[in-house]
Amino acid sequence: MLTGTIKDWNTARGFGFIKPDEGSKDIFVHCCALVDRSRDYLPIGTAVQFDVQADERNGKLRAIKVAQLDAGSTRRSPRDEAEQIFTHPGRL
Repeated sequence: MLTGTIKDWNTARGFGFIKPDEGSKDIFVHCCALVDRSRDYLPIGTAVQFDVQADERNGKLRAIKVAQLDAGSTRRSPRDEAEQIFTHPGRL
């Protein structure tokens, strides 16, 4: 398992990028790779652990089995709440 931080997330499209702690290239992550299936995104700056695998279509690495490291702090910021309301009405 690797560790890293959510660098960017596009809630409208359901994907983002993880910046690995070891300093390698950013890794693509799709919302279906999140271990906590009750969530469809992770806020920017969230510490995560994950595995990687090659995408069959393009050969690039993607994150799988993505889990939040500090799961005790699942409180969202007001900005995250507002973004979710506008991008996913009715899901909160």
